[in-house]
Amino acid sequence: MNRKVVVMLLGVFSLIICFSFSAEEKDKGWLRSLIERTSPHGFKSASLLPGRRGPQGSQELSTIAIHNINAHLQEVARLQNQGLSESEIQAVFSAKITSAGTGRITGKITEKGGGKIQSYASVYAYNKFGRYCGYDSVFSNSNPQYRIGNLAPGKYYIRVQSSYYQDKYYRNTTDWKKAKLVHVSKNKTTHNIHVKLDSYKGKSSIAGQVRRKDKTPMMNCGVLLYDLERGFIKSAMTDANGRYIAEKLPAGDFRLCCQYKEGNFYMRNWYGNTHNYEDAAVVSLAESQDISGIDFILEYCGSIEGKVIGSNGRPVKDRRCHITAYDMNQNSIKHGDTDEKGLFELPALHKGKYKLQITYYGRDNNLGCWYRNAKKFKSAPAVTVIPLQKKKVTVRLKPGGMITGKVVDFNGQPVDQNCRIEVYDNFYSYVKDTYPDQDGFFRIAGLEAGRYKVFADCQYCTSSQGLKPASEWYGGKYFFHEAPFVRVNVPKTTPNIHFSLEKGGSITGTLLNRQGYPLGYEGNVSVYNKMFEYVGGADYYGYYGRYEINGLPSGEYKLRAYYYGDEDFMAEWYDDRQNFETARKVSVTAPNTTGNIDFVLDYQGIIQGFVTDRNKNRLFCDDHLIRLIAYDAQTGEYVDLSDTNFVGGYQLQFLRGTYKIGAISYSGNWQPNSGDYVYAYHPDGKSFGDPNTRTFSVSPQSSKEIKPLALNRTKRSISGTIYNLHSGLPVTSGVYAVLVYDASGYWAGHSGYNDCYGSISGEYRVSGMRPGQYYVLAFAMDEGIGYHNMPAQWYGGVELTLDEKMNLAPKMNIPAGALTVAVGTGTTKGIDFYLNLSKQK
Repeated sequence: MNRKVVVMLLGVFSLIICFSFSAEEKDKGWLRSLIERTSPHGFKSASLLPGRRGPQGSQELSTIAIHNINAHLQEVARLQNQGLSESEIQAVFSAKITSAGTGRITGKITEKGGGKIQSYASVYAYNKFGRYCGYDSVFSNSNPQYRIGNLAPGKYYIRVQSSYYQDKYYRNTTDWKKAKLVHVSKNKTTHNIHVKLDSYKGKSSIAGQVRRKDKTPMMNCGVLLYDLERGFIKSAMTDANGRYIAEKLPAGDFRLCCQYKEGNFYMRNWYGNTHNYEDAAVVSLAESQDISGIDFILEYCGSIEGKVIGSNGRPVKDRRCHITAYDMNQNSIKHGDTDEKGLFELPALHKGKYKLQITYYGRDNNLGCWYRNAKKFKSAPAVTVIPLQKKKVTVRLKPGGMITGKVVDFNGQPVDQNCRIEVYDNFYSYVKDTYPDQDGFFRIAGLEAGRYKVFADCQYCTSSQGLKPASEWYGGKYFFHEAPFVRVNVPKTTPNIHFSLEKGGSITGTLLNRQGYPLGYEGNVSVYNKMFEYVGGADYYGYYGRYEINGLPSGEYKLRAYYYGDEDFMAEWYDDRQNFETARKVSVTAPNTTGNIDFVLDYQGIIQGFVTDRNKNRLFCDDHLIRLIAYDAQTGEYVDLSDTNFVGGYQLQFLRGTYKIGAISYSGNWQPNSGDYVYAYHPDGKSFGDPNTRTFSVSPQSSKEIKPLALNRTKRSISGTIYNLHSGLPVTSGVYAVLVYDASGYWAGHSGYNDCYGSISGEYRVSGMRPGQYYVLAFAMDEGIGYHNMPAQWYGGVELTLDEKMNLAPKMNIPAGALTVAVGTGTTKGIDFYLNLSKQK
């Protein structure tokens, strides 16, 4: 399976990866949130996020990104360059700013001796519950001063991270348990919160020798040490005898790389005689241990350079082609793009054989391929690289298939040229798009053979009468799963894919504050259909808070409003709801207008606290996977959720109302023993309706700390195996997960498994169970199944419909036919599932 990391996913089950830069996961649909986070890295993100591309420029952005998108993206890149893992980045950015305030923290970031740092450093503020509240950066050879503002009164951890130094908390500690909290007052600045950084130091060392293939020692070679999260730790240089020593290292596991450059040619190798980080051997250091004999043999690299010629015989220019070199184990080694002359170069390749994949991004009729127009890695010819030589190749692209047609409005007139025609594959992954010409004709070229669905996105176009036509899928359908497929054969053209668009309806309204005044800065209202597919939206500007969304076909919709002004209003669904599942529906009958769909936005209320075991030890995320779930105390519906963080704390955001809070521990093959704590409701309830489950009242701009929720351990669990229905064999690739609900339909347990994090066998175990009767739900995915085809089944054989999948939540209505599973004193075994994992073409 391809193990490329999906970056900026932003995120579905908090099972495996906690990585999402979008807004709260609850707002993306609970099941989708689960799947994103459980998904294999090789999955295309579009196939995991069903629905067309969202609001232009800012769909589901976090509060941080809304306030300062550029700063946010720069910080993401900075963290990636530092080598932070996905889960570490998620810990920084998945949360909203706790609450806007007027306090500030300032100080200096220097080396321990007081000198300027040699690398950039990021400074983060977390409140005492471990919630991210702000950051600043300090760069080498610049002013060492940092400033973090907009902090509410309270106490904060200050944490400094840098690729060159050890992470540090104020005051002078690498352990948050020993950190000193910094007090912040309203309208005041807390000065002189200085942090002095140490390079990675310990009492251990790694030593070795670097030689050429002929055994000649090599001088001035750099040996770089990385931790298992790709974080750079330290470097050392070889002497005249080729020997190096990396000293004062902490105990831990490391991967080492050795490199040398001479002229335009490189020498580079990872310890274990491999050419990439993933396959490098791990060197384990104990405290006060010296390891020697970590030797390297280097030889010069070569390169591949060439030219890409399109199917029209002309060079493919200006980065319209992306070329990737894979080794014979299909590991991605090097990549590059074509320049203004159609040329590319892949430097610093080790001696060996490589296969080239060519991806074309332009609008000409060029078909991406493997080298020599092979269709698969297996059939592609290898390119041999020899040290100190440049291997020259010419790539000639073949023509692809095409789809052509015409788009007209309800008067038979061509739509304007803002109508975007989009093509999606069988798994709802975006493929390509184009725009019609002035006569309404469009042409989408460079398609591989297969079947597709075509969408006319009229969100930004108008008809001949000035009205906005309704967007639709080819075939006059308004849902992806209902649209017919369009077959494409290479190099032929599939013609007559015409659209005759209907008049669209509209929704109008105003964004107000609680005092009834319009919110007059700027914001966005987004519209989703019942399948949680984004179908339209409107940005508004000015002083009246008015919005208007046009071009909607008849149907029922759910709307979400965001406010981008200085006031920290909480985004919400219509009306006064916190998530898609419970949002009130808005009906549209085209071409009429549904008016007065007003949003009354308010500030958030906060409940925060800690989760501990019965001995009052905090259950922090490095060792335990704990999720807090909030329910509306009156309706019982799910409202919000949060994971515990590095201090074992959590924070839940609410609209005005009354709520109950529960917690479950969950596990997966990446952390199998983390789920052994019994699910519970605060402070000591066994169920949502238990008299020992407390109801909390929340009002805007309030912040309430509640006493720690203490969980018990247990050996009670449910176990079984997930099988492929057609083969009868256990599922050993892709993703599967199991959810457990109590007799009233509330979430009570969860485990997930992903082959990106180790081998999987089809077996599962959901622990942390109380004695009682439960309903169990399982789903699975592999790289041949899109979201719409993903099998999900209750124990007893009841399949979830697509609509049910889109609205799956921590509170479920249990269907007739679902069988109960009894849990007693130990493990209830043999709760097996047979899921239809056939790949639907």
